[in-house]
Amino acid sequence: MRAVLCLALCLPLPLPALAAWPDDIDVAGMLEHDGSAVAPETARGQLGIIAAELAGAIANQPLAPARTLGVAGFELSAGITLAFIDKSANGDGTPSGWQLADIDEDPGASTVLPTLTVRKGLPGSLEVGARSSWLASTRQGVVGVFARAAPVEGYEPWPDLSFQVGYSAYVGNPELKLSTVDLSASLGGTFAFGSYPGIRQAQFSPYIGGGVVLPMGRTVLDDIDSEAFYAGDSSASPEKLQLSAQPKIHGGLQVTNSTVLFRMVGGWSPQSAPTFHAGMGFMF
Repeated sequence: MRAVLCLALCLPLPLPALAAWPDDIDVAGMLEHDGSAVAPETARGQLGIIAAELAGAIANQPLAPARTLGVAGFELSAGITLAFIDKSANGDGTPSGWQLADIDEDPGASTVLPTLTVRKGLPGSLEVGARSSWLASTRQGVVGVFARAAPVEGYEPWPDLSFQVGYSAYVGNPELKLSTVDLSASLGGTFAFGSYPGIRQAQFSPYIGGGVVLPMGRTVLDDIDSEAFYAGDSSASPEKLQLSAQPKIHGGLQVTNSTVLFRMVGGWSPQSAPTFHAGMGFMF
């Protein structure tokens, strides 16, 4: 009985209200705004902008320093990723794509992704990892996997160098399928410090780097919505979004004290939204 009462208190809204979360991307709904029709070519162009910005937000961030975990290493961490997407109206006063796609036509100021990440070290300066994220205020999420290799690490005074390749998928939206492949390189070092003379169990690891995000997307609409959304489009495959590669630079810092870690990572691309990640976790 207590369990039922607790569940009822945790669900203050009736279950049917869960059917329309405020920041879900509604592709078919982009053809109407504030009671007025929107031209299909305008909606398609704005959807391309949304997909490009969202791709930059969901792609795997280079969260780890250049040095890998080592064959016995394991990490479990949690954090928040912010994508600073401008969702306000366009400069000419017309609604942005985010306003067109938002169910309430009033999107949030930024995209927030609570994220859980795991990494495991392997022999040969290799490691693999996976992450799961939720796009706050939506019913959508992100799942991703990545692998890292460090051909140069631990050769003082030379900096560590590592490469990452990953894949991320935007899940939970029945009308928009989006995924990314990310390729990046990081250069950095790991330095010991401590508050007691001769005892340096803490480390800080700054790093910088760059890479590219390769987005892929398509729409999944029923026949009626597809005919309306792609009216006047002579493309042989209209549901496929034309998305270009996004070069990206990044920089980060991780501080480790015994088994506890804290990290901050920022990324910027001329074709997508700037991102910032802050998190903490444990290394074993």
